[in-house]
Amino acid sequence: MVSTFISRGKAVFFVVFSTLLITVYVTKFSGNRVNYTDKLRDIVPSLKSLTLTNERSNSERIKILNWKMNTVQIMRKNFKEFWKSISSIILKNATEERKKYASALQDGFNVLDNRYEEIGNFFDDKIEMKSDDYFDGTFTEFYILSNILSDLKYYWLHISSVIKILGLPSDIHKFVNNGYIKSKKELKNVIEESETIARKNMDNLQMYVQEKIAKLQNPNNCNSASVHVCNMVNQAGFGSELHTILKCFLPAFKQQRTMIHHMKGWKYDPEGWSHLFAPLSDCDETQYTGQSNSQIVNGNAVYPTGYDFISIPSEISQDIIQNNADPFAWWIAQFIGYAMRMRPEFVNQLNRTAQKIKFTNPIAGMHIRRGDKLIREAKKHEVEEYMFFIENWFDEQNIEQRTVYVTTDDDKVYQELTTKYPSYNFLTTPTDTMQRGLNALHGIVTDVYLLSLCDFVACTGSSNICRLVYELLTFNHHDASTRWQSVDDMYYFHEAVFPYVAISDHSARTQRKEIGVREGEILKVNKIDGWPIDGFINIENTNNQEKGKVPLYKMRSKPSVDSFPILHRPS
Repeated sequence: MVSTFISRGKAVFFVVFSTLLITVYVTKFSGNRVNYTDKLRDIVPSLKSLTLTNERSNSERIKILNWKMNTVQIMRKNFKEFWKSISSIILKNATEERKKYASALQDGFNVLDNRYEEIGNFFDDKIEMKSDDYFDGTFTEFYILSNILSDLKYYWLHISSVIKILGLPSDIHKFVNNGYIKSKKELKNVIEESETIARKNMDNLQMYVQEKIAKLQNPNNCNSASVHVCNMVNQAGFGSELHTILKCFLPAFKQQRTMIHHMKGWKYDPEGWSHLFAPLSDCDETQYTGQSNSQIVNGNAVYPTGYDFISIPSEISQDIIQNNADPFAWWIAQFIGYAMRMRPEFVNQLNRTAQKIKFTNPIAGMHIRRGDKLIREAKKHEVEEYMFFIENWFDEQNIEQRTVYVTTDDDKVYQELTTKYPSYNFLTTPTDTMQRGLNALHGIVTDVYLLSLCDFVACTGSSNICRLVYELLTFNHHDASTRWQSVDDMYYFHEAVFPYVAISDHSARTQRKEIGVREGEILKVNKIDGWPIDGFINIENTNNQEKGKVPLYKMRSKPSVDSFPILHRPS
């Protein structure tokens, strides 16, 4: 209630004042996203190609670059108007507490404003050089634009958390969400062309990597092939099992060895992996234990000396980084996608299940893991936390008929969702929560498969299934960074610590358990409580070993690289 922090009389004025600001902002800046193709044809009616920049005349190139630069300038102006409204709301009847929050948000606004300026300068330089090359020798257009798209999301979460802490009314939340959606749509208009080029580049790269994996896993002569035999037993769930397989797959691929994974006696299927899935290798998994060319792994994974298993291949690292917003997730997705090649008859069965429950796109997905997960590994998250992101996604897409596919191990969740969100259509399939036997395997894979077909998914990143879905979404779309949202941990792999680099200075605010960082310092992400959904993340500063929170919009992922000779491409 508003009256919890100001008097009742002032509360009425505050709500009226806030509503007026919202009305002005929405009236002035509302509108659906403009179709990028139509926009380009408006700018250059004679344009021959909408995606192949090398087929454009110089005049066409300059016109389009000018449009992009002017659009960025308008975006920056609109963002300033949005910030003025937010700061006016927060500072109205300001207390010391509010002033502190407003100061923190002002700092964030300054960072984002500088980002917009950098993008404007990026296009200005292109105009001056009369070049619209996708890659300018340092960064691709996609890299520049996708980073600010990410920064914008984290700043939105920062604002939303402050609005929630201050107990501001629901119309203020709606105002903030609408402002974010508008800014995001404007940015997506500009990024669409470079996104198309990046997708084509990643499509070609994925094909290349898949060919290398398939050739190595299926040698011409199994008897003479160098193999990496894994006898690693995992009695956890399906997602954990699949990620454990990758702890063998990755080092095998690095060493150019065929990975043989012993699966006999698997808790889901005593016959092994190939009941529902294509074999991991054509080579018989039983015949290599005594061969001289066999590398045997029992129990824990064994990595080559100096190998960092959260690295991406140096041979293709720049291709990934410049064309994908989450490079390491894309790399892991290559092996997940190969391992989860399902048998055609099972795919047909899954598609019949989808038809039976009337699963059609556009659709959002939600995976809510409770059960034993809450005992050992994760905290409980209420359905409202998932729906916060799902509602925002539907609002962004301007979809009225809202359907959500729900998977959960808690029978009460479905009833809770239908009660609290009666305007939504929730779909589900029966789930065997025993986590053993073929019925359980069928149920889990059905959930994972259908979630991977959703347009947007909210789940808990602490769950292996949630991260597996993200990997499959990435495999399907090449970049799923805007299609997936965790409500707890960020994406990680086997609890590894990921390196980041500070791209802006940050001064600590002790009351929020923050730490100071300087631009260029290397930061390590702390998985435990690392992602509290307020735009900040818990990190360790490697420069001084301090631990605390830093805004995510002041950081960039800094992927580790390692050589994978099999991926070497002749110049």
